[in-house]
Amino acid sequence: STLSLITVLYQSQEVLADFFKSLAAQTDQNFDLYIYDNSPDNLSYLAVQDYLKTHTLGQQVYLIKNPENVGFAVANNQGIQAALQNGAEYIGIINNDIVFEDPNLLQNMLQECQKNPIVVPKMRYFDNKTIWCAGGEFVRHKGIVKHFGDGQAADLPQYNQAKWVEFAPMCFMFIRSELFSEIGLLDEKTFVYYDDADWLWRAKLKGYQVYYAPHLVIDHKVSSSTGGGSSLFTIFYGTRNRLYFIHKHFSWFDQLRSYLFFFSTRIPTYLRYNPAQRAQLIKGIRAGIALINNRN
Repeated sequence: STLSLITVLYQSQEVLADFFKSLAAQTDQNFDLYIYDNSPDNLSYLAVQDYLKTHTLGQQVYLIKNPENVGFAVANNQGIQAALQNGAEYIGIINNDIVFEDPNLLQNMLQECQKNPIVVPKMRYFDNKTIWCAGGEFVRHKGIVKHFGDGQAADLPQYNQAKWVEFAPMCFMFIRSELFSEIGLLDEKTFVYYDDADWLWRAKLKGYQVYYAPHLVIDHKVSSSTGGGSSLFTIFYGTRNRLYFIHKHFSWFDQLRSYLFFFSTRIPTYLRYNPAQRAQLIKGIRAGIALINNRN
């Protein structure tokens, strides 16, 4: 199949019903699906097997259980490499905590990707249908990425303009397969978070941008597997990888600005956190510095 979809599971059994229903409802089933399960238990794996019995999906479905949680970046790379070996021309990196009602969504995403090398749809919050991301950008002096339209009404005219953007999260992104030989795979040191920012920064250096196609819409059950922005997991990896990203990609001037911003804003953040969150913040800073020092 020309299109290969890759999704990574981590204790995802709660969200899979809607995901498989969305895929099964697609009029064009000409895709391969690669599912990599990083969960410590078998619940997601068994749930997928059940859904595959009740839903007819795609041309080929590959379900692989990793022996441990190898991280989002590694598992996606496993899928990308397998899809490339099997001759995929287009690769869709998609979360499984997403839902879409349009029965032609995959077909239309593919048509856009034939014209534009990297494509994302409009992404809404699943529960209230406001915008989660209408494209985005890198905020250099902070060392972060920004979503356009977060929390705004999804039908506002400014979010219905197709446009080129620097950044969008990789939770529903279609990419022409030849870009991976040019840009490389995801940086496996990230484990999770900033892996998409890292890859799109490298894409930007090669002259690629992301095409935001607002007539295509998905709904995202945000942070269903990582527990949200204030979870201990997110605090640790978000902190660690932000420092790593700044060091890896920024000029010394932008490094200086973003480190100053980072450390000055961590003080009020630290004071706001509970003891467990504070411990993860400190641990994340230490791990980020260690990652930077081992980078060579």
